[in-house]
Amino acid sequence: MAQPAPAPSAPLDYQFTFDDELAQYAKPLAEWHQLHDNKYSGLVAGAIVFDAHGRVLILRRAAHDYLPGLWEPPGGSVDPTDQSLLHACVRELWEEAGLRARRVICAVGQGNDWTAGSKLFHRYTLLIEADEGEVRTDPEEHSEWKWATREEVSAERMEDGTLIPMTFPITKETLLEGIILSQAHQAAKGMV
Repeated sequence: MAQPAPAPSAPLDYQFTFDDELAQYAKPLAEWHQLHDNKYSGLVAGAIVFDAHGRVLILRRAAHDYLPGLWEPPGGSVDPTDQSLLHACVRELWEEAGLRARRVICAVGQGNDWTAGSKLFHRYTLLIEADEGEVRTDPEEHSEWKWATREEVSAERMEDGTLIPMTFPITKETLLEGIILSQAHQAAKGMV
């Protein structure tokens, strides 16, 4: 059953829903850290979203930023001020792509851990239905965006030959898993 999520604080002032299976993400960051014995230095949320043609949104990292020129889905750090992990993911989708979430559908995979020096981080990714709208990016973070098909993500090359190298192999794996989950979700709704 879909549950309404309370409206996040500014700049977002709208409602989104999520299913009961996502209750573990309806917690604030501090509670999530406690459940994981405070072993992580940070948590990152990723959002996988599709256009009306079933293509996934990818963003190209800015030339002056970490991992310049590489591609990824919208996402970023969960902040202590985020009402929940779900709200963090929805906020990041808004901040990085200008898209408003309607519904958080499901988690994509189990997430992944990585280290930076002696610090341990975790990333989770959620499949999101968003309102249709024009994608807008912050040039301080991303230089461009594209809607990509499964084949294009798999080849890391657009149909026109443009290369779209991903930030990490796990990024590509997660995007491909998100595409499969989205197609299954659409088929279950009788839309494919």
